[in-house]
Amino acid sequence: MRSSPARSCQPPPLATSDLAVEIRILISIIAKLNLRAMEQRLNEALPGMSVLQYGLLRRLSDEPCTLSELSNRMLLTPSTLVPAVDKLEREGYLVRGKDPNDRRRTPLIVTDAGRRALQAIPPIHDDDAFIRSVEALGTERAKRLRALLHELLMAMTDDQALVEALLANHPERKCRG
Repeated sequence: MRSSPARSCQPPPLATSDLAVEIRILISIIAKLNLRAMEQRLNEALPGMSVLQYGLLRRLSDEPCTLSELSNRMLLTPSTLVPAVDKLEREGYLVRGKDPNDRRRTPLIVTDAGRRALQAIPPIHDDDAFIRSVEALGTERAKRLRALLHELLMAMTDDQALVEALLANHPERKCRG
């Protein structure tokens, strides 16, 4: 009697729309796990600081910008940013400055206390679960994954310049060197 070939544990083929849903779910779960890890690091170092507030400080640490500019760079509405900016200002992590060339412009400037807060929390630790997971993939598979994700990102919008600017100016990229 012949033995049957081993069955694969692969899921059945999916339609493109089903694949898109599955990929979206996976990306969402990965993002949520990363957010939870970041919240935990923040809570340990700076209790009460949100991930959004931390991201704002990181973004503003290179150069001051207005709320409107920040909104455009972070793809968030000003109404989402105002409460976080207000709290950072109350905590002494940033100030609303004055532009000597344009009185209508109010740049947000990170204070020394804000810079000290940023130094207390590196953007990502080497023992981070995400870094360990990428290391487990191996260099070649991780490079392929990065290329596929970049390709997916570029296919999602006609505004290629925006995507490239977001990638080039991402606060974590700048902090990792």
